[in-house]
Amino acid sequence: MRKRTILLSMLVFSFMLLNNITRAQRFESALAYMEYIGEQYTNINEELWDYIKAAAHKKNVAKIESRRRELVNTTKAAAARISRLPDYEGDGSYRDSVVAYLNISHLLLDEDYEKIVDLEKIAEESYDLMEAYMEAKKQANEKATQAHERLQVEQQAFADTYGITLIDTENKLSQKLEKANEVYDYYNEIYLIFFKSYKQESYLLDAISRSDYSALEQNRTTLENFASEGIKELARKGSIDGDYTLKQATQRLLTFYKKEAGQTMEDFAAFFLTMEKLQQIQAVMEKKSKSQLTQKEVDDYNKLVKDYNTMVKKYNETNQKLNDERNDLINEWNKVADKFINKHVP
Repeated sequence: MRKRTILLSMLVFSFMLLNNITRAQRFESALAYMEYIGEQYTNINEELWDYIKAAAHKKNVAKIESRRRELVNTTKAAAARISRLPDYEGDGSYRDSVVAYLNISHLLLDEDYEKIVDLEKIAEESYDLMEAYMEAKKQANEKATQAHERLQVEQQAFADTYGITLIDTENKLSQKLEKANEVYDYYNEIYLIFFKSYKQESYLLDAISRSDYSALEQNRTTLENFASEGIKELARKGSIDGDYTLKQATQRLLTFYKKEAGQTMEDFAAFFLTMEKLQQIQAVMEKKSKSQLTQKEVDDYNKLVKDYNTMVKKYNETNQKLNDERNDLINEWNKVADKFINKHVP
């Protein structure tokens, strides 16, 4: 199953990577001082948006990772450059708050996000690993949000001290970044609901491939519970701008899993029991000569063989139908997910 999961936080990058601040100098006013530090915002955000779009759409994973490494170095260098700026009339609070913010952003990129990249590589192996991957992203976003909030407090305090009125002129790019955060939070929540049943079904299919009746019973019951819980969770989820398509596609898959784990697997379990019984009877009969076999044993065996052959035909037909329906639903989910992301994170 293709996944598309990614750390999206405009807060980490909203005004970082400040180039060209290479020389100590004095500023005519506090406003000029603030503007100098922030004058690179537009270009930086454009660069960031290109990075986020590429990561969101999984365009060249190796290149995206290379870009992350570049950003790690750039944030560190930017923090060092800004730290060399002079105080403004003995007040270094704003400069220091920006440096602190950049240092936190650097750590997020260098440590937290590197951990996230590593977790992503193994996240599909189990639900617990996928959940850990999602939780790591969530915690990184929370750290970024807290860092940004602290910076805003210092920024406002500096502006108040020097009579500067800060105008919240959030540009279109910042709005796009915020929207991307919203979309991927929603996407990841829906995906995790789906993945729980998706992964559980893989254990069920493994039991079927091994004709393991006990494992089949255990895993089908768990799948039925997970699918039922997931459907209830989905019912509590809203939409993105009235777009319910991802939620609906996930609901169709969970409904399939619930149905598959119910009566269909009960029929499969009965088939495996019959097969097991037939094998046991065959083993007993093979130890006897024909003269030792009673007519009842022969009749019972022939009836069981007939029942088994009938069940084999039904089993194969049902299994093929399940495979076709599963593939169709997963292909549909992938198409819906692509369309959903392209629509809301263009």
